[in-house]
Amino acid sequence: MLTSFCFATMGTLFASYPTESPGDIMSMLNVVRMPLIFISGVFIPLDQLPPAVQTVLLLSPLTYGNDLVRAAFATDTHFSLFVDIAVLAVFIPVFQFVANGLYRLVNDKRRMREPLGRDDRCLKNNNSIDLSAKTGKVSSMV
Repeated sequence: MLTSFCFATMGTLFASYPTESPGDIMSMLNVVRMPLIFISGVFIPLDQLPPAVQTVLLLSPLTYGNDLVRAAFATDTHFSLFVDIAVLAVFIPVFQFVANGLYRLVNDKRRMREPLGRDDRCLKNNNSIDLSAKTGKVSSMV
């Protein structure tokens, strides 16, 4: 369950960047998740991987999730149960914090680039639109 929540927050990290379709986000996620499957000890035991890959796999949340599953079914684990749970618990807020920051950054830049509409210009100048008037003239609220 902890691994699922970790990958859900990874999904929010990728979803925080605006795209035209949800398929774009899924494609980006697959580019990240597929290599993680092969270097995280799912198919090949961690001890049999090259030393360079063993260093990289420490940055993969799937490594720790896979180790938790192995601990539930067998006794041969690479890390202790506490390390697996602690690292996954650290990944979750890190992914969410980065996702929130990216979302704010992208949306703030987008708002600054978009031209102000008529209603936004009026509100920016402390004016409001008189909705009861049929002429659509702007009345000042000073």
